Amino acid sequence: MEQPSPADFNQKLRCLRDRLGLSQAAVAEHLGISQPAYHRLECKSDPPRLERLRQIADFYGVSFVELLERPAEELLRRVQAVHGSEHRPIFTSE
Repeated sequence: MEQPSPADFNQKLRCLRDRLGLSQAAVAEHLGISQPAYHRLECKSDPPRLERLRQIADFYGVSFVELLERPAEELLRRVQAVHGSEHRPIFTSE
């Protein structure tokens, strides 16, 4: 199986967020980071660190392996199946 490139991952993050109607600021708030920091996750050429990957996966209700390996459309269907068409984040920052 071919490994996805960092650009594919970044595009997947943006696609998921856009298709669920979420703003960068809303996702960033739930991750406990600033909007500019989240923006870098969607645009940076390097993938995020493992802990941040786990937070993002928890936010969408998928495993971080799924987040890395599944295509964006498949992830979107999975998130919608688990959470319904209106996404309700399960990750909250403390």
